[in-house]
Amino acid sequence: MHSRSRRIIGLVEINSKNEQQQNFESESVILNPESPLPASCTFNESDWNNLKELVDEELSSDRNLVQEELHSFNIPSVRPCNSLIIEESPEQSSSVIMDSRETTPVPSPKLNFGSPIPSTSPPRNEVQEPVPSEQLGENYVEPTPSVDSYITVSECNSPCSSIGNKRKRTFKTNPGKKRSSCPEKWIDNKRKHLLNSGQQYVSRNGNIKNKKELRPVCSSSCKMKCSEKFDTDIRKNIFNKFWELADHTRQWEFINNFTEKNNKKRITTEGPSRRQFTTKYFLPIPADNTLITRQQVCLKTFLNTFCITDQFVRTAHSKLSQEGITLTDNRGKHSNHPNVVDTAMVKSVCDHVASFQPVESHYTRKDTTKLYLDNNLNMNRMFSLYKEWDQFSTYSNPAQTLRQYRDIINANMNVGFFIPKKDICDKCHSYSNNTSPTEEQIQAHNKHLENKTIAREIKNNDKEQAIKSPDTVCATFDFQKILNCPHGDVGLFYYKRKLSIFNFTVFDLGLKEGTCYMWTECTGKRGANEVSSCLMHFVNIKVAGGAKKFLFWSDNCAGQNRNRVVYSFYMYISKRYGIDITHRFMEQGHTQNEGDSVHALIERESKRKLIYTPDQWYALVRWAKAEGRPYNVVEVTKSDLYDFKFLLDDKNWKKDNRNEIVKWNSIKEINVRKEEPNSLYFKYDLKGEYFYINTTVETRSRKKRKDQPTDLKNIYLESLAIPEAKYKDLISLCRSGAIPREYHRFYESLKYSTVAESSINDNECDE
Repeated sequence: MHSRSRRIIGLVEINSKNEQQQNFESESVILNPESPLPASCTFNESDWNNLKELVDEELSSDRNLVQEELHSFNIPSVRPCNSLIIEESPEQSSSVIMDSRETTPVPSPKLNFGSPIPSTSPPRNEVQEPVPSEQLGENYVEPTPSVDSYITVSECNSPCSSIGNKRKRTFKTNPGKKRSSCPEKWIDNKRKHLLNSGQQYVSRNGNIKNKKELRPVCSSSCKMKCSEKFDTDIRKNIFNKFWELADHTRQWEFINNFTEKNNKKRITTEGPSRRQFTTKYFLPIPADNTLITRQQVCLKTFLNTFCITDQFVRTAHSKLSQEGITLTDNRGKHSNHPNVVDTAMVKSVCDHVASFQPVESHYTRKDTTKLYLDNNLNMNRMFSLYKEWDQFSTYSNPAQTLRQYRDIINANMNVGFFIPKKDICDKCHSYSNNTSPTEEQIQAHNKHLENKTIAREIKNNDKEQAIKSPDTVCATFDFQKILNCPHGDVGLFYYKRKLSIFNFTVFDLGLKEGTCYMWTECTGKRGANEVSSCLMHFVNIKVAGGAKKFLFWSDNCAGQNRNRVVYSFYMYISKRYGIDITHRFMEQGHTQNEGDSVHALIERESKRKLIYTPDQWYALVRWAKAEGRPYNVVEVTKSDLYDFKFLLDDKNWKKDNRNEIVKWNSIKEINVRKEEPNSLYFKYDLKGEYFYINTTVETRSRKKRKDQPTDLKNIYLESLAIPEAKYKDLISLCRSGAIPREYHRFYESLKYSTVAESSINDNECDE
């Protein structure tokens, strides 16, 4: 490096050490006192021009400046550049030095080339006050300025990334069943259809190809007088009919039907001629309503009528066989298909899918034909299990690729990987698919949305009331989807029936506290008695804490929540403790509530975990929540489940105070008051008025009887039996070693029966 270049860079380094203390004037630049230049030195316009020429000369003579030499001057880095630009005036120069990073375009992987990098320096019109060294601390290290702060890059040597033509990719928003292929929606096929139908399209290279248009007829000097035979309307109709075929094979057949290719009859050249045939061209012309005749025209009129070239005609003739049949268009097709999907392959895949045990649904699906598999499965996992299947080698032609396996399932079976609890409102979904709803349907949909909004507003008000009032409890309750035991990502588990674990969750909205009542299918079912027993335990705890008013929210499941057994329990517990109870039902299809977060967290924590016994499920739920209050887990036994159906005996459940029949499935709100524990107040609309029914009213067929006994009895005196097929599957898992030996005694002690029916679907509903 030349001495003058070293001197210039040294001056820049010295002056930049106290950059915050520099005061740039409008007409001159006062340099640092440590600078070898005199403090009174000023630069005029000619001096700046000379300095610019000097720097350009030095840098142009030493382009191969190495990084090691720059480090010797404590300069971190220099970006490659082609020229060094210095502003024309001291004012502009000072602006570049003070705030160069705000205006310097630099290449960045996250910013567009040429865009300014955001700056943290003060605005240009403000002078940054120096910070006292006492406030910076002992560990403060003064930053070393970079050459980048003093230059403006005009051109960067880094190459620009090229953007190639890529096909559009579509991504699924629904992670459910993989859709079947739709060739008619492929981009290339859409483009091909537009081309074959004569419409405008965009080629793969991005060029716009104009649509086909009717061209003018031949001139009046034509020997065949084509312009007199066909007017524009007839030719336009022929043009439209031809391109509406939208298929090359059919268009070739059309051309062959209206052209005649014959051997030439005369020779007009002395030497050999390339033309061996004479072609006659015809156009269809309607003679009457039923007959169509052919009228001969010249080549120009024929080609212009269809907006094609003579090459199209020659191709059509080449596709005509000796038998007079137009061959199909075989472009893009081949016969090299080594793995053909035959009956044996389809049977092997269907048999493998049928060997999986379906997941027992959260709600009963009596009319569904869909097979729901474990949500830990997917197509990739199933195909891996298919290749490891012990019967894989018994089939003559099993599926060899994932695509074959998936396509066979999509075409021949209705398989899903999610629990069929509906998260999408059926009414809203049906309305969105209705393109022309009637006025009555529009009003019904608006009423449905209004009821959803009203229910959520009232629930929020109840929640605020529970937060402010210590004697008020607002809670939601619902069953979680069935939990299986054993549980885990083990291939053998997917083929066997498993023990079911039930989780009834009550979520206190005021305290944000979740209580999970859990039991196995050997302990109880999931009916109204189980719901009432769990709610009684919850009410007992809250009453002991001083609660006097309960506000419950739930979905509309008639077999579990909206039934007379639960209402009788409310009257029983209200009379026992002297409390008020209100139970409201959310709008059907929009029953999402705060308790769903408990179920979501449990499902997330149980993924990729091995669980062999119900006790391990209870422990997982108890410690699933890492922050805040852990979930309260109540391990329900058969002694905790009571029979509340006896409360229905000798009661009036038919007519209300208006002497009208009560529509129990249409009730939106239930209210039991401590002053009238034998009366049940209800609403058909959350904003409507209360009606009530007095359950102790005598009728002609009912004589006055004494009060019923209030002692509750257990509904189950012994453990419930599971189906024998499920018991055999559980024992086979123990024998195969999939379940560790220390858990065998638990499964061997389960009670089973050949006539026992599964308790999964008992007293359930489809909301």
